[in-house]
Formats: sequence, structure tokens, C-alpha cells
Amino acid sequence: MRTREDVPLAVLSAIDPTVPLDAVVLFKRTGAQLALWTRNPVPSDVVTVMASTLLASAETILETLGDARPTSLTVETDRRRILFTRIDSQVALALVAPKTLTEGALRDEAYRLAHTLKDVKPSDPTSGVRVSVPGSRSR
Repeated sequence: MRTREDVPLAVLSAIDPTVPLDAVVLFKRTGAQLALWTRNPVPSDVVTVMASTLLASAETILETLGDARPTSLTVETDRRRILFTRIDSQVALALVAPKTLTEGALRDEAYRLAHTLKDVKPSDPTSGVRVSVPGSRSR
């Protein structure tokens, strides 16, 4: 997947408001934010950088133990579940949801959102149109 200017809009417009998500983060391996949606206002840089750091830390642990880099990773806390899905070698998608949303439903939503990225058509590089994505979006 090439990172394109229309990718943030594709991700943000594909978020289903009936799914009880707390956050959706599309980010580069470097921690650069490509798209971020949160149910409540939060510091966008903290969410994106920490998502990237958490994924990289887990990958490093697993690779040290002899595993290949995972294509997905789930982290659970007492109240929430975070699902990381690799879009390609440089881009990942993280979804944060309450544990009331089953892991299967969270995986289905991640798959659906990741699939919308594959449908994004390259923008015309001569058009000069840029998409501005706010740090967070509330419903």
C-alpha cells in the first residue's frame, strides 16, 4: 500500500458509528500519524506514538523469541482491548474498544477498515488537493 493523501479520509469515512470503538489509529512504523479518530478528545500525538511504540515493543519481544513479525496483535486490559493489524510492512492500524466488544467483532471491524484502504484509488499527483484530517473526531 502506498501512503496517499486520500487514505486518511477513506479510513475516517469508513468508521461505523454503531461499533463501540474508542479510537482508530492508522500510523507508520516510525510513529507518524496517517489518520486518527477518537470518541473523546485526546492528545493525538500521544496516542499515535504510543501505539507505534507498543506494537514495535511487542514485535521485538516476539522476534527475540524466534517468531516472525506478527500480522496482528491483541492487547487486553481490565476494561479495553487494543487490536493492531499490519496493513503492510510500514503501516499499521490500531483499534481500541471496550471489552464488551468481542475480539471477533473487533477483528471483523479491523478487517473491514483495512479492506477499505485497498479500495483507495491513487490521487492525481498534479491536482494539488490535500486532505486535512483533524487530530480527533467526536460523534
